[in-house]
Amino acid sequence: MAEGVLEAMTSRDDVRNSRVLYFAAEGARDVLPNGLGALGCDVEVVRVYRSVSDGPGGDALRASLADGTVDAVTFASASAVRGYVDVVGAELAKAAPAVSIGPVTSDAVRAAGITLAGEATEASVRALVEATREFVAR
Repeated sequence: MAEGVLEAMTSRDDVRNSRVLYFAAEGARDVLPNGLGALGCDVEVVRVYRSVSDGPGGDALRASLADGTVDAVTFASASAVRGYVDVVGAELAKAAPAVSIGPVTSDAVRAAGITLAGEATEASVRALVEATREFVAR
């Protein structure tokens, strides 16, 4: 997703050498700020949120994975994959195939040893839903 935003901004005439305030998650990749920096931008990154696992929800998720009632899991970020594995454990995480929002997230799915069942055609929730629908319909 950051790659697409950077590509779009690179093609604009009013981005180079500008000042950019970039709000991001704690632990987010630096693709966009680094790319904008390479365009001569003065980029200030402000970490405004962090993703945390839902501890109580993890019990229900682990139970559903263990009893085989999960058809697929969906991921919209690599950090979500890591959070999922942290909550359910490395082995149970492999119990259901995954559908991802894009290549970076798919890489994280594969790195976790989870079967990748599908990938969105573009980095959007709509495309992720469509890719999931296509997988479940098979």
